[in-house]
Amino acid sequence: MSRLEELQAKADKLERDLFTARGEADAWNSGKYKGHSNATLSKRLVESMEKQLSETLEEIRQLEQ
Repeated sequence: MSRLEELQAKADKLERDLFTARGEADAWNSGKYKGHSNATLSKRLVESMEKQLSETLEEIRQLEQ
């Protein structure tokens, strides 16, 4: 498997995981739980995953050039 294929597989997995994490973060950050530590943690997890996905996609773009 080439580096480009590895990165594309990683990006696909990150996109799926991010979709799930966003749903969980939305649930934690609404209603009576929005003040709990899980709400804060879920927001940070989503931010971290978004950054990681962005970096992976940028690396893919550079390899495709």
